[in-house]
Amino acid sequence: MTDHLKDELVDLYRQAARERSSSSIDARILDAAERASKRRGRFTWPVGLAAAAALVLLVGTHWHAIDPSPSAAHLPRSAAYTDSTSIYLMQMDVEHVSSPVAQYLTAHTAPND
Repeated sequence: MTDHLKDELVDLYRQAARERSSSSIDARILDAAERASKRRGRFTWPVGLAAAAALVLLVGTHWHAIDPSPSAAHLPRSAAYTDSTSIYLMQMDVEHVSSPVAQYLTAHTAPND
């Protein structure tokens, strides 16, 4: 960069340093900032609803992790099925086991108790 261009650039920086915006623009900027800061402080119901939903999910997950509800595997055999399920299962058509392998497995395999 030549000395002439450097001098011109320094002059431009000095002019910009002395520039001032008009008072009306300053007032408009300050008004907009004031309105924005007041709006930000309000608590809206969607934010509250989202926070409540997140809290419910967090507590529910924590509760389930600490004390999970018993599954059918942990219940006694009589409580594993409801009455309607038992009735439905008893009414199902069951074919007779025809293959020799299936007959052997049925006769020699103990149910999982």
